[in-house]
Amino acid sequence: MKKLKNKPINKFSKKEFDRFIKRLKQINHSVWREKVLERNGDKCSICKRDLTDKRLRHIHHIIGKEFKELRYDENNGILLCPKCHKFGKFSAHKNGLWFSEWLRKNRPEQYKYLILKLKGLENG
Repeated sequence: MKKLKNKPINKFSKKEFDRFIKRLKQINHSVWREKVLERNGDKCSICKRDLTDKRLRHIHHIIGKEFKELRYDENNGILLCPKCHKFGKFSAHKNGLWFSEWLRKNRPEQYKYLILKLKGLENG
């Protein structure tokens, strides 16, 4: 490690740096979540169930979080109730093909945007 006047340039330990990065991710996720909620209101995007009870609000990443370029893109999020998100037979997690078709038919602009983003990632 380089020193300047006998002081290390990097003052953070690895543990402190890792905590800092974790906190940054939490903040980014909270901002992303709020943007998606603001756009979607208080109803499940699929079944239109009232989600004023905050415990019922599930924000779903349409394209998985593994795609870091899209992780905090508000167009990559959608508000769903627990059934439409994970637990129903036709839910975003249990039936990805059905969900993709639902998105294409009901949110064509969002669908096209994400397809173009994925093509850009594929070619880039």
